[in-house]
Amino acid sequence: GKVRFYAKCKSLYNIEKYLELTDFDIRSAISKLRVSAHPLEIEKGRYKKLPVCERICKYCNLKAVEDETHFISNCSFYENTRNDLSILTTKIYPYFSKLSDEEKSVLLLNTQNPHIMEKVGHYVLHGFPIRNQTIQT
Repeated sequence: GKVRFYAKCKSLYNIEKYLELTDFDIRSAISKLRVSAHPLEIEKGRYKKLPVCERICKYCNLKAVEDETHFISNCSFYENTRNDLSILTTKIYPYFSKLSDEEKSVLLLNTQNPHIMEKVGHYVLHGFPIRNQTIQT
């Protein structure tokens, strides 16, 4: 259901570090991704009552379910947008490239590092408009 991804991100009962970011738009973007209030197929398909396996990403050729992990970790459509985030994260967490896509997305959304948090927020904030522009053109 809807809380599936949130449960992966939220393991402690505490105020999340990203909520301390000063930029409202970045905080909002991260919050929306964490609580599945976004336009990814995993949510759009839920409203259409599609089986999860049919909620496929329309932006890359991976034929993967378009969920939060796919969006933040491995959709080739966002590769250039994600590049700075990946470089910074690997510098701070050298083991990052060895993690599974799900582990990467959870780490990125739970990091205590303010620089990575800000990059994640920018990625999410700018990723959805890029996606929306592609559909409209």
